[in-house]
Amino acid sequence: MARFASSLTVLVFLLLPLQTVVAQEIGRDDSVWSGQPFEVVWQTDAGRAVTSPLQVTPDGYLVAVTTDRKIYCHKVTTGDRKWRRRFKRDLTAAPAVVGGISETGFILLQEGHGREGKLRGLRSRDGKDAWEKPWGDRLTWLEPAGDAVLTLGLSGTLHSLDPVDGSENWKLDGFGWDAPRGVLDGDDVFVVARADSVYSVDAESGEIRWRSAVPGRFMAPPSKNGDILAVTTVEGQLYQVDARTGEVIPSGTRRSMQLQPPVQRDASVITVSSDGWVQSGRFLWPLGVDEALDWEIDLDEAVACPAAMAGEFVLVATAAGRLVALRADNGTQVWSLELSDRLAAAPILSDGYLVVATNQGDIFVYNHD
Repeated sequence: MARFASSLTVLVFLLLPLQTVVAQEIGRDDSVWSGQPFEVVWQTDAGRAVTSPLQVTPDGYLVAVTTDRKIYCHKVTTGDRKWRRRFKRDLTAAPAVVGGISETGFILLQEGHGREGKLRGLRSRDGKDAWEKPWGDRLTWLEPAGDAVLTLGLSGTLHSLDPVDGSENWKLDGFGWDAPRGVLDGDDVFVVARADSVYSVDAESGEIRWRSAVPGRFMAPPSKNGDILAVTTVEGQLYQVDARTGEVIPSGTRRSMQLQPPVQRDASVITVSSDGWVQSGRFLWPLGVDEALDWEIDLDEAVACPAAMAGEFVLVATAAGRLVALRADNGTQVWSLELSDRLAAAPILSDGYLVVATNQGDIFVYNHD
């Protein structure tokens, strides 16, 4: 059970699968929380754990990968299954969807790695092969980038590929072994090397725009808000980086074991350590002085997936199977969702729907209007 200061007022309700629950107020203003019901729209059992990031396409389809080598495509609003496919070898990372689930869309994924590794391009309308090519480098990140797909491999090589046939647009080496996933923003790609560097790369050409030295070890990609990148080392050192120039300013220290990317809201940066500490503080850009820590909460449970912003709230999923919503401005817990098992994939919000997947393979879609 999380511990909170006695001065905080708390709105808590328990939302169970297949139930509609209305928030019960405890000394809170209606303007802060609407009191609308949260309702399960549909659920399905995918059979095995969902540990890769969930994908929701712009045309309203959910794409999920399970640890038993299956990929599912469902309509978010109804749960209707468009298609399902199983592969012979492990799927190494979340797939990239280009062009939606349509006659002209593609899904890129890697099946296996090493000598038996293949990069596959699937027709998104039915999940069948459009092309395949050998690909030994284990991919850790695939991301649609306009008419291309970016991939980052365990070897530290960044590629841009044509999703129609898998041909290479450009290739860039040198990010180091097992670099964290990148972040795409428009035509900018930001990549943190495992040790001591942050890069800005032109997504169209592969040209390095800038490279900045940032001391420390990194296991999480940066987050971007406006012109500011937030980067945290494993040990908890927080840096702010000007996304335009690469200027780096040390900006404070958070709890150690920062394995997930920070999230940003206005001038605040919210971090979640793997042992369950949620901390929020403000960047004082461009003064270059240490941040002011606004609040911190100990959830008393391990956290294994990234947090997510939902308007004025931050969602944190714990390894005990609890999804917690905290007020982003003061850390007050406003609700808690108990699930059937722990979460390794971050929840995702899209067009009035909250999508959650557990390590038992249960996928729940809630209406959060």
